[in-house]
Amino acid sequence: MKFNENIKVYGDVAYRGICAKEDAEAMTLVNQVKKRFPHLLFMHIKNEGKKTKAQADFDKAMGMLAGASDFVFLGTPPLLLEMKRKDNTLSTWQPNQQMFLLKAQEQGCKVCVALGWEAAMEAVEDWIKIKA
Repeated sequence: MKFNENIKVYGDVAYRGICAKEDAEAMTLVNQVKKRFPHLLFMHIKNEGKKTKAQADFDKAMGMLAGASDFVFLGTPPLLLEMKRKDNTLSTWQPNQQMFLLKAQEQGCKVCVALGWEAAMEAVEDWIKIKA
């Protein structure tokens, strides 16, 4: 997996080995954020999975954006977090994901890629320190 130098990556990009799937990492992140920071307002953007053309067209008409980040944390600035597996060679970029992050960054959002839930928690903790 190749990372854009303009997008901060949390986690060890050199790690190779057994690791949880992205869905399990995301669920652990949600549980940990709710436990440690219950006051935070955040959401997961369900933008993955196979769809029929009709469903994809409907989702697009309803405002779904291709490449939207996995998590959005509300605040000033918002945090947009793309979750990948701890061993990033087991993950892939979907079309438009990096472009989405770069455009969001241009708009003033804090953006990042997190390799596993622990790296994602580090990103959230860093974001908490800077948000107004």
